[in-house]
Amino acid sequence: SFQEDMHTPTTSLLLMLTACSTGGEDVGTEATEAGLPCEPSPPDAAAPVIDLDGEHPWNVLVISIDTLRVDHTDSPFLTELAAESVVLQDFRSCSNWTYASMLCYFSGRTNVALGFVPIPGLLQEPGEPIDLAPMWFANAGYATRLVSASPYVSEETLLGQGFDSAEQLTRRPAASVSANALSALDDLERHQPDDPWYLHVHYTDPHDPYTAPESYLDGLEGLDPIEWDLSDAAQVSDLAEAYEDREPGEQELIRQHLAVQYQAEVAYLDDELARFWTDLQERGALEKTLVLLFSDHGEQFWEHGDFRHAKSLHPGESDAFAAFWWAGAEPQRWMLPTEQQDLLPTLFDALDIVAPEGFTGSVLGLAPPDRYRTSLLASTTRSPTISVDRNQLRLHYTWDGSRQLYDLQSDANEQSDVYGSWNSATSCLWDQLQHEVNAAAPWIDGTEPMHLVR
Repeated sequence: SFQEDMHTPTTSLLLMLTACSTGGEDVGTEATEAGLPCEPSPPDAAAPVIDLDGEHPWNVLVISIDTLRVDHTDSPFLTELAAESVVLQDFRSCSNWTYASMLCYFSGRTNVALGFVPIPGLLQEPGEPIDLAPMWFANAGYATRLVSASPYVSEETLLGQGFDSAEQLTRRPAASVSANALSALDDLERHQPDDPWYLHVHYTDPHDPYTAPESYLDGLEGLDPIEWDLSDAAQVSDLAEAYEDREPGEQELIRQHLAVQYQAEVAYLDDELARFWTDLQERGALEKTLVLLFSDHGEQFWEHGDFRHAKSLHPGESDAFAAFWWAGAEPQRWMLPTEQQDLLPTLFDALDIVAPEGFTGSVLGLAPPDRYRTSLLASTTRSPTISVDRNQLRLHYTWDGSRQLYDLQSDANEQSDVYGSWNSATSCLWDQLQHEVNAAAPWIDGTEPMHLVR
């Protein structure tokens, strides 16, 4: 499964912590003098990982899944697909909600590099035009189609623009999304049979509200009822607001109901993906097609005091998964750190498409093993937050001045804050975080970053 507890082979640099340091010293110099330069080292790999045999062009199928936690990907179809794919084992989303995170995929860039940082709940448009994946695929001769159940991945926003056609199926179940995707393929075969195609299919299962068929809800048997109907979006919101004031026993019951409902959504989605895959195989649509399957972000169930997503940048919300599949692929788990911005450059490299300038992501296999990764959340309801990780250390900073540090090698779920323990590695991380905050601040309306000193 995708969820095995396996980490980057790079040695953790938090094994020997020194006493707390204070002040705003030149942390870059400190790290270099300690023999641990802040600049990432050269890539370990000598060549890209995705190597397609035969002549180009290949077709491209992108399947993105909304709100799927990486620790819930041990379902039958996803497990089987993983066994035949190149799986990105240490994959991080650039944000923890759909518009912002999918923008990183579609552009191969961070939101900050684009100069456009979307806000949860708003269907924003950038001030200046931005070219994205469908436009570049079209320029390379591809026929492009989008089938999406998300209002954020649609023609209502930047993310749905540039496709030859985009079908919007807001919050429709997976079966309906798959059926419309197959119809889109039929349309491509009828009208553009000689062109390679790029089909992007975005599912919103298992995003709440939870509407899996009753046959998937056996786990509710034996549980006492709760007062909220989790198939109703408004009542899910009511539950989220009421939870904190309930007694511990009732909170536990709520979490049990949510666990069953969420897992039912995952199981339903998995079965529908299996049916979709079988249909694709039977019509020969996978014979010369590169498939990318990935999640946009995860979900939190109060592991860090919140429910849903777009709340914090801890692993439940921001760790994600990705896998590349093609006929004849040599399966492997890519252990080095990757991020959402890497997906599009990797596709372009594998397909021999000339990449536009400005990607901040890296082709799989060509990134430094000790690279920095950044995630960002800008919000109208809470202080903006940014996280930077490197070598199994992750540093979080919130615009109100709070910060946390975690050793991911011993604390993968970020339960034990060790901020205040410093060495040269953490100094490098803080130096990078300061740089990222200063770059992001001009694109985020609201308060200025506070206490941005160590």
